[in-house]
Amino acid sequence: MILLIARRNVKEKSYGPKVEFKFRNLSGVPLLSDLERSCKEFYQIQDDEKFSIAKYFPHKFEWKHYDHNEEIIEKKKKGKSITLKLSEQDLRKGPFFMKDGDIIGLRFESENIDGDDDF
Repeated sequence: MILLIARRNVKEKSYGPKVEFKFRNLSGVPLLSDLERSCKEFYQIQDDEKFSIAKYFPHKFEWKHYDHNEEIIEKKKKGKSITLKLSEQDLRKGPFFMKDGDIIGLRFESENIDGDDDF
């Protein structure tokens, strides 16, 4: 997948320039953890540095923050439902719906110490 990735400037509450980013997943199903690993490699982030990922939805004019500890309920046939962690969900399916050309925002949590930034 070819994504556009932009780094969040927390003080100015804006994004830097969008950079083309080739997201390759070697395991078959692209997961949130794979995207986080690829972003770490792209920006050369240390292992102890924390960051957050959000996707821009242009038709809603909003950013959706993804927390890998968040749980979603997926409904199956015959009224059954299962609870999955967001980190175990395929990025190409809901709630991500990731495809070529999507804009991804990356925020370093060391710059958001007081927690005021909301993407």
